[in-house]
Amino acid sequence: MSDGAAHRRTDRVGLSVPLSAFFVGSAVALLIGVIGKVREPSLAGTTSLGYDTVIEMKVAVSIVIAGLVVLQLLGALWLYGRLGIPAPSWLGKAHRITGTVTLVLSLFVAYHCLWSLGLESGTFEDGTKV
Repeated sequence: MSDGAAHRRTDRVGLSVPLSAFFVGSAVALLIGVIGKVREPSLAGTTSLGYDTVIEMKVAVSIVIAGLVVLQLLGALWLYGRLGIPAPSWLGKAHRITGTVTLVLSLFVAYHCLWSLGLESGTFEDGTKV
């Protein structure tokens, strides 16, 4: 296989992944918007994890997410050799695990936001923009 053919093949494969992710993300965003508009918000989540209100729970989980994001950034810098210290062998696995936990917790908070607050757009009854 020539270099040009190999290059064209990797371009096609390389472009299909981001395009697929874009279309799947667009479909999910559309579904979330429809659900948020159709469903009446409950102003209460499905769980509060022992906190007094859902808002307090979302703030606490969001703080944990922020800490995990900082760990993700430091881990990525360490893995790519930007810290000047060789990365240990376990760091790649730990980086993937914390990334997965961060994503799951983010989806948990997003779900509770949509469930409790819904999706508001348009105007209020008095004509004020939302």
